[in-house]
Amino acid sequence: MQALGPFLNCEEVKLGDKYVAVATIGASLLAGLISLVNLTVSKEHKISELRQTWISELRNDTSLLVAMCNNLSARYMIQINLGPINYWQFFSEHMDLLQKIDELHHRIKMHLNPHEHKKLIALLEDIESSITDAQRLGDCGQMAYLFEELNDNTQAVLKAEWERVKTGEPGFNRLKKIGLTITLISIFGLFMFFSMA
Repeated sequence: MQALGPFLNCEEVKLGDKYVAVATIGASLLAGLISLVNLTVSKEHKISELRQTWISELRNDTSLLVAMCNNLSARYMIQINLGPINYWQFFSEHMDLLQKIDELHHRIKMHLNPHEHKKLIALLEDIESSITDAQRLGDCGQMAYLFEELNDNTQAVLKAEWERVKTGEPGFNRLKKIGLTITLISIFGLFMFFSMA
């Protein structure tokens, strides 16, 4: 054995080189993993922020739509109770309200996924056709039922979306599981490497 100094020999240096190589590879893998996790966390945080904004906008728009439709229905009922009503005159007098209702209706539909929110979209369509049909608009029980159904279905959608925000996006949850698996495998591999050395 050749001595490299007063305390080291060649075999100790070779063994030290292995530890340095493993430590370097381990550090670079850890840095890459941390970078990936940070990137994913920031992306998922932004998605959660956008989803929370979406939830708030859907809640506000739906409540405003129901209030405006309810207002139109009540006005129509008052007109009916005052005497004969001219359908076209009533609607021409309330064209501004109808335009706002139509705008909200389409804004809400644009917020919804046609595959996930079919029932809610169908209710919106039913309400829209009801407010332009004099017979259906004059049926207080039917209009109240539609408004209640819209409220209930919107609350169910909002609750499901809020749960999605709380649990995290699917990509983030997958990354957490993969990261945990890689970490455990790495720790096990390092343990095995050092126990054999």
